[in-house]
Amino acid sequence: MSKRVQALSITGTIQYYQTLSGFIANPDCPGQASPNEVKASTKAASPFGQPEDSDIHPDQFGICSCRQHSLSEAPPIKSDHFMLALCLEGSVRKNIGPFSFQVEPQSLYLVSPKYLHSFEEATTDLKMQMVLFRKEFLSDTYIKEPVLDELLERDMEEAPLYKLGAEDFTLFKELFGSMEAEYRKGRSYHIPILKLTLIRLLYELARMDEQRQHRIRPYHTHQSQVVHQYKTEVDQHFRERHTVQEYAEILHISAKHLSELVKNETGHTALSIIHQRLLQESLYLLHYSDMTMKEIADLLGFTSPPHFTRFFKTQAGYSPSEVKKGAYALAV
Repeated sequence: MSKRVQALSITGTIQYYQTLSGFIANPDCPGQASPNEVKASTKAASPFGQPEDSDIHPDQFGICSCRQHSLSEAPPIKSDHFMLALCLEGSVRKNIGPFSFQVEPQSLYLVSPKYLHSFEEATTDLKMQMVLFRKEFLSDTYIKEPVLDELLERDMEEAPLYKLGAEDFTLFKELFGSMEAEYRKGRSYHIPILKLTLIRLLYELARMDEQRQHRIRPYHTHQSQVVHQYKTEVDQHFRERHTVQEYAEILHISAKHLSELVKNETGHTALSIIHQRLLQESLYLLHYSDMTMKEIADLLGFTSPPHFTRFFKTQAGYSPSEVKKGAYALAV
């Protein structure tokens, strides 16, 4: 992907959620707020965020809250860090890579920097707590790098969503709360305590992964496996492969059979999944890159800018030039 395409930093991600909640730090330049701007706006808007006198680099670790008041959707983004998000109230549909799932109270999800992610259908009472961190934040702990990689790179055969029982939810709320307190107060040894608490969170997730690997899941039907593989292939190859037939050949089944499986499993057509991924990437590039329309069309495998424009307008209901002009900066 072009170097001019922006993956949001931790400060940029915090501003992204502040903007969606009505707490706009720098509306003229999405995702580009300076650490001081983010600190100031976060402190004014929410009890979460980067404390003014923290010894932690703001693009290595951060804590924020998301309170959704008006917007139901937002442009897809890609971040240069991991995010752990705990849902306290309300609900939202989250899209991460090939997965789309409903987030409700007492659930937790993990976002990897590998994947484009977005949300839709957020309720007005949505309230979440988020811990954002780069792998480098934990690299100087007692955890060896192969073990750290194993903790961070989850089994993506299943959506990275964890539905918590009452006991686990209480535990995670306490861990998030203790991290927020250490982060804001900045007392002696707060950095190693934050790192240890974060490692504890990751091990708790690993424990839950182990538990769900031992239960029988409906996901393991042949139909679900094929559809998951299809969605994964689309996520990896959507730029150069735009037809169901191309993916059917990879999966060694007929296009008709693949279409039937996808429709039965998801309720959507196989072609619509390709189109939706192309639309997500288009929105991301239009919002967070300085690429021209021709460069975007070329990158996404369209034969010409007019072809790309027709596709985008059919899928989104408005033109890509309107996005570039800022007409759909948030309400997408």
